Amino acid sequence: MLNGVTRPKVSVLPPSSAEISSKKTATLVCVANKGFPSDWSLSWSSRSQESSAGLLEKDGLYSWSSSLTLSEQEWMESVSVSCVTRPKVSVLSPSSAEISSKKTATLVCVANKCFPSDWSLSWKVDGSSRSQESSAGLLEKDGLYSWSSSLTLSEQEWMESVSVSCEATRSGQPALTGHVTRHQCSE
Repeated sequence: MLNGVTRPKVSVLPPSSAEISSKKTATLVCVANKGFPSDWSLSWSSRSQESSAGLLEKDGLYSWSSSLTLSEQEWMESVSVSCVTRPKVSVLSPSSAEISSKKTATLVCVANKCFPSDWSLSWKVDGSSRSQESSAGLLEKDGLYSWSSSLTLSEQEWMESVSVSCEATRSGQPALTGHVTRHQCSE
């Protein structure tokens, strides 16, 4: 356990040969167990599927599962199918000290606790894309990856913005978004 987080063990169970020959389908099951806290989610590298809500076990840790059904042909032609853990995305607000002294507003996007390492981050200000580089995936002690990216706006851009968002994307996966509004920062 690291800072109250326990990384689940993720396994993919292969389809049965009986199912493939009789139904002409291949159902794979991804099982993640012994994780904490309960907000992990699973997804498949080849397509989007829902995962179960975390099930609290007797030992105080959680388990999740997700299944993926492929046609016999898709299964026979696939090179690999993997189960993915998706990152948690947060946007950190600029400091009022920076805004008043430098007349700029730097926001930081952090995406962490995911696997594999090929997620990328992008920014939007009021729905318009902003190009900004993100860090390379950093492998943490728990075997999962984290990234960060910063975006600096002028004081005027920040004061006129309605919403600033950061998206974590990976090919074949739905985007995950974190956002902040100036209104939230003044509460």
